[in-house]
Parts: sequence; C-alpha cells; structure tokens
Amino acid sequence: MTEETLHSEHAPPAAAVEEDLAVALERWAGAAPPLSRQLVELAMQDNARQRRVALWELLADLERPERTRLMTEILGASYREENEGLRLLFSFLCGRPVSFLYAELITKLHHTRRFHRKLAAGKVDRSEEETRWLERLLAVLPDLATASRPLELLDAASARLHAVLSLENEMPFPFEETVAALVKLEGEAASLRGQRLVERIGDYDPRGPARILPMVIALDEWQGDLHDFADRGPTSLKHPLRQFLGEEETVGWKHALKKDGGAPARLLSRWIGWMEETEMLGNEPAGWVAILKALDDRRYRRTLLAALVLPMRWRDRRLGLKRKPPEELFPRRAVSMADGYYWVDLDQLLWSAWVSADGIPASPEFWLREESPLLMLRSRIQDEAFCNRILDNSQWTGRPGVVEAIARGSRSLKILLRIARTRKFYTGSANRGVPVALLANPVGIPLSALRPFLSPRFITRHDLAHLARGGPDVREEISREAREVLRHM
Repeated sequence: MTEETLHSEHAPPAAAVEEDLAVALERWAGAAPPLSRQLVELAMQDNARQRRVALWELLADLERPERTRLMTEILGASYREENEGLRLLFSFLCGRPVSFLYAELITKLHHTRRFHRKLAAGKVDRSEEETRWLERLLAVLPDLATASRPLELLDAASARLHAVLSLENEMPFPFEETVAALVKLEGEAASLRGQRLVERIGDYDPRGPARILPMVIALDEWQGDLHDFADRGPTSLKHPLRQFLGEEETVGWKHALKKDGGAPARLLSRWIGWMEETEMLGNEPAGWVAILKALDDRRYRRTLLAALVLPMRWRDRRLGLKRKPPEELFPRRAVSMADGYYWVDLDQLLWSAWVSADGIPASPEFWLREESPLLMLRSRIQDEAFCNRILDNSQWTGRPGVVEAIARGSRSLKILLRIARTRKFYTGSANRGVPVALLANPVGIPLSALRPFLSPRFITRHDLAHLARGGPDVREEISREAREVLRHM
C-alpha cells in the first residue's frame, strides 16, 4: 500500500503498515542518540508557546543534515518516554497551518461580547486588569459606553473585522490600528475569562480542575495566537514549517528526507506530509495521541508509536479507534462506525482535556490526580495576573503547596512582596514551606521584607544552616543574615 493510499479520504488504516512501522521503530530505537544539552535546556522552558517558537527558530537556523540529526535525538528521547523528548516532540507537531476558519472565529468577537456584557453590567467586581481591558475596548469603540443597544455596535465591529480578515490571500497587512486592537482585545478577553473560571473552583475537588483547567489552558493559548496574528498578520497562519523555514527550504528538506533510507527520516517525512495538510489548533496532536494511547490497542501505549500511527488513523478531523470509546468520556454523537473502526469526531471533544499542563499527552485521569492543580500553576507561574487570581482565592491558598509554589517559582517582585507582607500566606500548616521558598527565591526581594522569616519561628535550624552555607542558589545578603542568626542561637 502506497503512502498516497494511506492518506486517501476513503482508505481505512492499514494494519500491516502500522505493524511494519512498529517493527522498524523497535529496530532503530536501540541505537537512538541521547538528547544534547542544548535540547534538554530548551525542553525545560515551562511556557509551551515559547518552547515551540524556540524549537522552530533553532530548526530554521540549522542546515538540513543538522536539522535531521536534532530531530533524530528528539525521536529517540520520545521513544524512551523521556519527558524532555516528549515536550519537544509535541512542540514540533503542534503548529498551525493556514486556516480561514481561524479568521472566522476571530471575527465573531465571542469572548469580547460575553466579557463586555459581564463587566458593563456592573454586577461583578473588576480586577485592575479587567478595568484596563474595558477602558481599551471603550477607547476603540467609544460609543459602547452610552449605547442603548451595545450588541448592534459589536455586530458592526464584527462585520468590519470579517470584511478585512476574510479576504484570504488578499488580506491587507499591516492591519489598521482599530482592527489590530480588536483582535488583541478578543484574545485578552478569552484569557481573562479563563482566569475567572479559575475562581469558580470552590472547595478543593479534583473534579473541579478536571473540568476547568483544560479550558483555561485553551483560552490562554487563544490569547497568544491572536496577539501573534495582530502583530504578524497572514504569515502567522502558516504552519511553522513554512513560516520559519520558508517555502523553498521546506520543499528541499522534504525531498532530502524522502531520499534518506533511515528510519528517522522516513518517520519525519510521514509526519511532515500530514502536518501540512491537517487543521490544528493549540496542542491538538498531543490530545489525539493521548486518545490513541488510552483507548486503542495496547501496542500504542508507547507515545512515539501512537504519534506515528496518528496520520494513518486520521480522516477529516476524525480519529479511527479499534475499540469502542466509553460513553462517559465520549458523547454518542461523537462516535460513528466505518471500515471496521470507531471514528471519533474530534470537534465534539475538548482536546485540552487530554493534554497535560506542559503540553504532552495525558489521560483524563491526569486531571483527577491531586497534584494536577499544582502542575497547572507551575505552567503559568510567570503570569502575574494568574498568580494574583490564585492568591485572591482562599480555596486555592488553603491547599498545601500552592502559595509555596508561587513563592519559589515566581519572578514577579510584586507577587513575592504580596506574599511576604500578607500573614495568611506564610502561616498555617498549608503554607509551612513559604518562608524558606521566599528566602531562597533569587529575585531581589528587599531584606527588610525577608528579615522576619530568618527566625526559628518560621524556619528550622537545618534550613537556616543551608542558607548560611550559601551557594549559587542563595543570595549573599541572605546567607550573611542567616549566619548572624545562627551565631546568636
């Protein structure tokens, strides 16, 4: 069966080809190279979007043989289920191709409409960030402040956006100031709505994050997409292959991979052909691989093999499974049968429910694990507005480890000072580790704010001794103060 037949709209997945793929992968994987230090450091980037961009920029700077070697290292690490390799693999796969549906979604101003209605009604307290968003919206559409029918004004703004963004290849760029501002405001409205969703998690219940946190991730991704679109216009709708490598180099690399007889090159070639033709948003491929791993034949429990099978199990945004998916996870309308497979309509699912906080495949049970809220928090630890939302919610700050994670990982002086100066954030059993986390944070928190914590009342003698010894992870003035305290104990 040829590669073309595999991707035919009417051809079912080929079991024999899948089996051959598994065998070839097993033969090659034993000699797979380790990840280079450069790739390990890139994989440690917590922000999924920044990690994706950094990887594609690195690929674009390399000659073809080096680019293929780098991807071979990622394939090997992914086969061994190393977290760094998996993060990079899905950073590579999770790009965006040209999609005019994408522009259609923007022009509806769905999030702007809903958020404006909520804030303008005056029935909710606004954060500073929400107030600034509303002020910027009124600066772009000043008549909204006094309009008796604000929906009509927003309909007119949507129609204007539609006229500009639906011109396909003739989309004018740079956008006029009003158009760019509306696009960015729509993205920010999505992210701010996500932050409000976080507040709706009441008493700690793992089912709360299971329902809400995937949506928060998706809304945050949408904000980044729209800011990128406003700044770069139609070029941001290209798949990273063409966006970063350019048309000529993309074609050249594809030809080089097809000529290469090695297993890694054949695997990459198979992916690239599928990636360019497939409509994707966010980390959808990671979600689809998670579905294959969780619900299909046991042999696809290996992440890399499930990822390689994905193009063969794909048909018009449907995924073919050998087993009937459970109804408690998949609504009946999402599943149909054809060619001996259960086809799942992926647009009926929330893909982000199958993706972990760092952008790699996860089963739905991931969100039921106790640590999942902390994993989510760590993935957005540098988002000052998000951290403020968490600190505002006593149900979150009363959860052991939450404030400590912010105190240890945040690099926002404003956030750290808020924790250091608010008694409830550093007292009680849930926040026992907060004082040490603040003292160990490399940000230049004023010593006057930290000095009260250098006391046996807040930290153990062992922790004081560690701080007193100093080292690259402890500020010199903290070490000096800790030594002084120990001298008088």
